[in-house]
Amino acid sequence: MSTPQETRVITSRVITGMGERYNDVWAAFMKTGDRVYDTDLGDGTLGTILARVLGPAYETAQRGCTEALRGGAIASRGISDSLSTCAGNWRRAEEASIVEYR
Repeated sequence: MSTPQETRVITSRVITGMGERYNDVWAAFMKTGDRVYDTDLGDGTLGTILARVLGPAYETAQRGCTEALRGGAIASRGISDSLSTCAGNWRRAEEASIVEYR
């Protein structure tokens, strides 16, 4: 948090940078979501009996992870898109507020 003496300046460049960070977050959600099913437990991992007992719960957990990651990806993409729009609007406001002396 900033102290009263600090001045924080928000520019279109700062907003664009924030949007790029959310693009990175989106990519991480997508990459992790693609890898959830790499953790499948085959019959050989737990044995046939345990695989039949624990398998359905494990698959439910995998689906839950995939859905949560998909939700995170959707949210981060939306934030990134909104920040991109905001940066464009901010840039136009910055340009409109330039005073030229002749």
